[in-house]
Amino acid sequence: MNNNNSVSIIKLTISFIAPLTSVALMIFGSAFYTTFLSIYLDSEGYSRGEIGFIHSAFALGMLIGAFQMEKLINKVGHIQALAVFGSLATCSTLLQALHQSFASFVILRFFVGLSLAALYIVIESWMLYHSNTKTRGVVLSLYMICLYTSQSISQQLLSIIDIHSFTPYIASAIFTSLSIIPVGLSTFKIANAHHHEPIKFRDILKISPFGVSGCFISGLILSALYSFYPIFSVSKGIPSANLMSVTIAGGVILQFPIGKLSDYFERRKTLLIIVITALIFSISGIFVTNNSSTSILVLSFLMGGFLFALYPLSITQVCDHLDHAHVTTATALLLVSYGLGSIAGPIASSTVIDIFGINSIFIYFTILLMLLGGIGSYTTIRRPIIPLDEQTDFIPLPNMTPVGFEMDPRGDTEE
Repeated sequence: MNNNNSVSIIKLTISFIAPLTSVALMIFGSAFYTTFLSIYLDSEGYSRGEIGFIHSAFALGMLIGAFQMEKLINKVGHIQALAVFGSLATCSTLLQALHQSFASFVILRFFVGLSLAALYIVIESWMLYHSNTKTRGVVLSLYMICLYTSQSISQQLLSIIDIHSFTPYIASAIFTSLSIIPVGLSTFKIANAHHHEPIKFRDILKISPFGVSGCFISGLILSALYSFYPIFSVSKGIPSANLMSVTIAGGVILQFPIGKLSDYFERRKTLLIIVITALIFSISGIFVTNNSSTSILVLSFLMGGFLFALYPLSITQVCDHLDHAHVTTATALLLVSYGLGSIAGPIASSTVIDIFGINSIFIYFTILLMLLGGIGSYTTIRRPIIPLDEQTDFIPLPNMTPVGFEMDPRGDTEE
């Protein structure tokens, strides 16, 4: 049986090689660029507030694109949209090398975010159409592994390129352009529209304030980490490529076992323990900032593992309270919560860093985790426990577009 399962997974991976390659190339081009941009802007004398605002513009473009581009894509066609938004993302990236000012960075990063969201929709639509209720869980896992692995490895580009040359812009543009080829060459069919039972955001908040807060605060934390952790790394004399790779690798390696562990214990308590553990690592970060680079790298790996687990665990905790028919709509609304946190995070964290210095990024994390821990403690005490046999299974989810949530098998209502 195990051999048959292994063979099935291998065959499934091969059949999805086109979209997986596309997403790997896209992430490779965009993930290292976000780190590069923080380091470059800081070296060029941009204020922390300006850097935060530029990263927020990208997050805003991603959020608007995630929820507004699907109708346009369905209207003009997926392949046409792939070409159009791939070109827009490439041009917007290259223009950042040719004309540099605070206003141009804000505008161009917004369009890059908008374009990448559209590309994600096309790629995720491909995977959704070519999967079924029996394979979507595996496909989603392959997608997340590919996404985070590419994100981690891409950081190493920073160790071999000159950040004050045109190379970072050209490299990002090349990988983005290459990402449209695998799916663009495949035989692509438009997926049928899926209709899901509506549910209001206030109802989700009422059902699970801890889970909703976890999604929002996760956006606040991770966006700040991507924006300012590279600058913290430079201030400590640690190559940003290494620190970011190690931090993201912690999320890749620890997220899934942490999530699966939550399937065997009461989810809300498990999420609270994860928050408290992340809080301990965050507080530790305040005191190890003057220690060796090795201690910072180890701390970052562990902290990254627990911080990256917050978002999918929070969504799963919400899903524990929902009917299957509401899962897809609810997770899309939770993406909005995460997206709003991602927009606010770089601006809010830049304010803290401007006042207290770059080391205070750990103070920023600590404050947010204490707030989330307080909400979790209150709900754990005051709310009834969900029996283990009524909990849903943990499944890691992307944080880009609602289309990816269609692959979540927890939302399947058919037998």
